Amino acid sequence: MSYIDGFVIAVPTANKQRFIEHAGMAKLMEMMNDPSKLDPPMDPEKNPMPFDGKRLIFGGFAPVVSLQK
Repeated sequence: MSYIDGFVIAVPTANKQRFIEHAGMAKLMEMMNDPSKLDPPMDPEKNPMPFDGKRLIFGGFAPVVSLQK
């Protein structure tokens, strides 16, 4: 069964490129299946998020229509 996660994040224009780089890290994390190979969590003091997490909207949905041919 398919499932779709959606996110809307308010990113200041000044942080646009930082956010794109930050989001790209998710693809790298997806390819790692062994948690023992992951680096320790990032220190938020040294690597702050490029967006305000309090302004994050998210939701999960099961598709009701398929647009595949």
